Amino acid sequence: MLTSIRFKITFTDKGTTASAIRNVPASMPAAMVLMVLRLAPYSGTIVLHVGAGSMSQEIEKAAQELFIKGLVPVAEKRQLLVIDGGTESGGMRAMGNARRGSGSTFPLLGICPQGPITFSGKAFTDGLSVELNASHSHFVFVEGDNFGDESDLIVDTLHGSG
Repeated sequence: MLTSIRFKITFTDKGTTASAIRNVPASMPAAMVLMVLRLAPYSGTIVLHVGAGSMSQEIEKAAQELFIKGLVPVAEKRQLLVIDGGTESGGMRAMGNARRGSGSTFPLLGICPQGPITFSGKAFTDGLSVELNASHSHFVFVEGDNFGDESDLIVDTLHGSG
């Protein structure tokens, strides 16, 4: 049962924690996944499909400014659920940093494949290792070793949420 795979991530170097669930089948209905996360009530969902490792520092900085001035205040005022890939790269890092820098409390959910993920020096598997962004409040780790394995679940959140 999904409730048995809920856990907390402690980002010791950043002083933050996040709620997470792992071993989530990519075919799991998003409504069930979001229910298991036990998110605070939210009024709507925004899904960000943003660049990652190939995003230049200049574009990442511009994206963070856009998030700080536009998306973050709206998400905070309306208590929107914002979803992205959750890693410490590109637009996902920009989103996390914008949320944390503003002191916002809206839920920021990273959905990513379980295989290549690392957090606070811990990894689910050996091999490719991509660090999580410590400014996200929640994570869902989809079964799989490749980026893209989580895509269907991310899209389904638009149909199965708030």
